[in-house]
Amino acid sequence: MPEHLLLFALASLVLNLTPGPDMLYALTRGATHGTRGAAAASLGNLLGSLLHTLFVIAGISALLVASATAFTILKLAGAAYLIYLGTRALLSRSTPKAPDAKPTATLARVCRESFLIHTLNPKVAIFFLAFVPQFIPADAQTPIRDLTILGLWFTLQAALVLFLIATLSAAARRIPAAERLALILKRLTGALLITFGARLAWATAR
Repeated sequence: MPEHLLLFALASLVLNLTPGPDMLYALTRGATHGTRGAAAASLGNLLGSLLHTLFVIAGISALLVASATAFTILKLAGAAYLIYLGTRALLSRSTPKAPDAKPTATLARVCRESFLIHTLNPKVAIFFLAFVPQFIPADAQTPIRDLTILGLWFTLQAALVLFLIATLSAAARRIPAAERLALILKRLTGALLITFGARLAWATAR
C-alpha cells in the first residue's frame, strides 16, 4: 500500500479543498468565534469522519447505502439539520462586536453542530465506500488495516485543512469592517446551507 499513499494523499487533498457544508460552517465559526471556533469546528468534523471510517470498516456504511429506508431516514435528517442551521443563520442578528467579544454559541455547541453536519450526511458514507477502497490493491494481505490507515489519513487531513481555512476567516476579524464581513458570511452560509440541505433531500444512493 505505501506506493498508493502519495496518490491517495494528493487526491484526498483536492477533495478536502472542495467547498461544502463542512467548510462553510467552519469558515463562519472562524469568523464569529476566532481560532478556537475554527478548532472546535475542525474537531467536530474529525470526530464525524472517524465515525464514518468505523462504519465503513464494520460494514455499516454498505448496509446503509443498500437499505433505501435507512438511507432516506439519514438523508432527510441531515437535510433537515442543514436547513435548520441555515435558517437560524439567516434569522440571527447577533455577531461579535469586536475580536475579543464573547460569541453567542459555546465551543461545545460548535463542535457538536460540525459533528452532526458531517455525520448526518449519507453522501459521506457513499464517498468512503467508493473512494477509499480504490487505493487498496485487490490482493492486499491486510485490507482492513489498509482501510483504517487511509481512513485515518483522510480524516486528519480533512480536519487540518478545515482548521487552516477557518483560521484565515478568524484572522480577518481584525481587519476594518470585520463585523459587517462576518455578518455577510453568516448570511451567505445560511443560504448555502439551506441549498445544500434541499439538494441532500433529493439525493439518491446511486
